[in-house]
Amino acid sequence: MLRLIEPPALAQLKALLADDQLAIGNLVVQAGSFVVRNQADQSPLQFYYEHEAQTEPLRFDFTTWGTHASQEQPNTFLMLGTAQQPRIVGFPLYLLPQDDQYLYLSFKLGNGEGGKNRWFGRARSAEETRSVARTEQLSIDLRQALHQKFFNPPLAHPTIKGEWLTLARLFLADLTPTAPRARRQKLKTLVLTQLLQAFVIAEQLRAESFTESPPFFRSADLDAFQQRLHTNPKYNPEADTQIATQLKSGIFAPTGYWVKQVVSRLPFSTHHVVRQQWEQGQYFRRYSWGRIFLQGYPDKGFYITLGVDSGETERVQALIAQRLVPAGPALLLKVDVHTADDSALPPEARQTGRILVDELPLSSRWRRIGLNELASYSWPRLLQESVDFLTQHESVLHQLWAESGKSRQQVAKVGPGKTDALRTGKIPLDIAQRELEANDEHRRLSNLLQSLLPNYGFTQVKRSCLIDYGPGKASNEIDMVATDSEGRITFFEIKALSSLDKCIREALGQLLEYTYWETPSPPTAQRLLIATAHPLTLPARRYLQRLQQELHFPLSYVQVDAEGKKLLFLED
Repeated sequence: MLRLIEPPALAQLKALLADDQLAIGNLVVQAGSFVVRNQADQSPLQFYYEHEAQTEPLRFDFTTWGTHASQEQPNTFLMLGTAQQPRIVGFPLYLLPQDDQYLYLSFKLGNGEGGKNRWFGRARSAEETRSVARTEQLSIDLRQALHQKFFNPPLAHPTIKGEWLTLARLFLADLTPTAPRARRQKLKTLVLTQLLQAFVIAEQLRAESFTESPPFFRSADLDAFQQRLHTNPKYNPEADTQIATQLKSGIFAPTGYWVKQVVSRLPFSTHHVVRQQWEQGQYFRRYSWGRIFLQGYPDKGFYITLGVDSGETERVQALIAQRLVPAGPALLLKVDVHTADDSALPPEARQTGRILVDELPLSSRWRRIGLNELASYSWPRLLQESVDFLTQHESVLHQLWAESGKSRQQVAKVGPGKTDALRTGKIPLDIAQRELEANDEHRRLSNLLQSLLPNYGFTQVKRSCLIDYGPGKASNEIDMVATDSEGRITFFEIKALSSLDKCIREALGQLLEYTYWETPSPPTAQRLLIATAHPLTLPARRYLQRLQQELHFPLSYVQVDAEGKKLLFLED
């Protein structure tokens, strides 16, 4: 049962944070160009804050706020600020909820909890020049970005109404002075990391809210893009003024903003080229694009492409004909290679480069956001996923450049039919294409599962929830997270493999890692579900039930029935 933090826990939390002799580990949090980091010789509450082309000290301090609740618990309002702005934002520790086992590091997503008017309301200062509408949009963007980063279940605060975001669960036993020093250091590091991570996310979005961004991509504009390219790709400057204006404002201008914003957020150095002209000679372009390439390398080699595909390009049409992707326009992120005559790669390296890119796992090198997903996206979500995609593939681009100098024979995988295909310059439908097929089936299953879950009492459905394991281990994504009808947060691992046993085997390992691998902010799943299109066989049912009963493992299974448009659970 949740209740307001009790005086002993509040005193222990304050003592933990205020203890200058209790050092924390290396800490770096980042959201775009907003970065907070510490140094070993500093006080544990002292940091450096890099933002908007400046670096300044940033510090946590304790103070008493002007409210009755704060004055009853003096010096437990945790304030974060700089020399110029001593209180940028505040966190009232005396309002944190707890139960018998955990203290919940959390704050309200909105006004009324204290210290967040800068983010969620119009702070009373001359610098708040944005319109009311822009402030309301900032509040929406903040909620979405913070929920995506911290996907713990929402809290029903014991005394304050509203939506509360949980940043982390703090084990009460680790707050006590008698707890092992290593555990207390780890807990202190967790608290400061999570608060600072929320801070840089919110401050970055707040800074951007003063700059007008184009409206987000609309389904109507993507539809118009495809329809025009499908019915009449020719461009007539006199007769096509209206459609040209629509494509410029709805497709090509947002693409340019997308690419530039992603580049400004990357933690490594890149350059970019953006094509924002909607016509090419006497024809409309079939796609908008921006090319992001590594600093120190030419642009027409290996790079990441971001843009809008009309669904009418030859590549996509071929995949549609083979039923590997759904028809229609989409936002596209992909690892790419330039093989045209003006490529920076020599002719032999172009052929090698194409083989290298084609043989990357397609599920990781190609991300397509179709019309069925577009409504769940906004600028913050698209930009964050794009940054994650680029960050995950930085090493891939370096490797492609290193490998492209090898001969085609060195690069080629040995297999039946492969030699002749390479000799003629053609790549057959093989492993790589089957990976694409599985990736597309995974997306179809995900879309159907997301649409059906509300019918079974699930709420707060989120896709591609990032897990950050900290230094030394690459981050990962949970396919889907939702809250069931009993309030239990549930992780879904979706598999589209050829057999039921393969799906269970792969999903089980991932769910175990998501749940039990140590992270800065431990995920809080109370239920784990494997989701596939396969009917559950009797042996598989018995296997999963044994895991439930003998190991007390909160595992279950759901079949996503595409024909019947329904879900069939293990318990049914």
